[in-house]
Amino acid sequence: MLNRVEQLADRQEGFVPPTGRPFESLVPLPEVIGSSMGISATGKKTAEKYKQMIQAPGPEFAILREIPLEDIRKAAGPFVAEGIRRLRDGQVERKPGFDGKYGKISLLTPEEISSLKR
Repeated sequence: MLNRVEQLADRQEGFVPPTGRPFESLVPLPEVIGSSMGISATGKKTAEKYKQMIQAPGPEFAILREIPLEDIRKAAGPFVAEGIRRLRDGQVERKPGFDGKYGKISLLTPEEISSLKR
């Protein structure tokens, strides 16, 4: 394996081979809701917001990928709409996990959440 790592080490960061296929990096909707609102992704408020969103704008993949942000804003509010906008734009901060601990994602900082509340 070390040989393969050495072979790839000369490539610039972000290199995409000519035959590379496009991809999307998605995050489960409850995690987007939790991160956007500064609450737990597994909490009661998140579950309620998730249920509300699935009923109003549409299914989870459609919400994450294609439903207009204005429709999401109407159904879920400005925090979740902004979180989904950032997810679509690739503005996701990823903190990797280690030793059996899951990694974490961050879409809005606590300061940004506070400023949006005003």
